[in-house]
Amino acid sequence: IMSGTATVLQQFVGGLKSRNEDTRAKSAKDLQHYVTTELRELSQDEATTFYDELNHHIFVLVSSSDVNEKK
Repeated sequence: IMSGTATVLQQFVGGLKSRNEDTRAKSAKDLQHYVTTELRELSQDEATTFYDELNHHIFVLVSSSDVNEKK
């Protein structure tokens, strides 16, 4: 994954893991906006890699034993 998109993804994941509900909601909305706008500017391979990484992070979040990460 390109370092720029990797950094962006880490920021989204960090927000989604937040204990603060407003932070989680804002991160989810920002991620949706990123996927529907900026991600379309990437090549198909770059976008696929981003989605693969995102899916992995979502799997980790829903599989986590940390109660805050499951909210």
